[in-house]
Amino acid sequence: MSDLQFEYVTEEGLRERRRLLEAQLDVSAYLGIEGPGLSYRNLHYLADMGVLTEADRDIYDELVGIEFLLGER
Repeated sequence: MSDLQFEYVTEEGLRERRRLLEAQLDVSAYLGIEGPGLSYRNLHYLADMGVLTEADRDIYDELVGIEFLLGER
């Protein structure tokens, strides 16, 4: 979790960081920046297939870390 800052160490902060990352993915998908149809909904599938860009992989890794810290993984 490379960008994890002190303000995100609470459960509420982690949920907010996750919301921001998911929004970033949705905007990128809408604008076609990172590829067609990329969103959090299909991110896990694409990661399993090994077809994420490096930037998307960083976001994916951070989201997985947040899910782990929240006890969702």
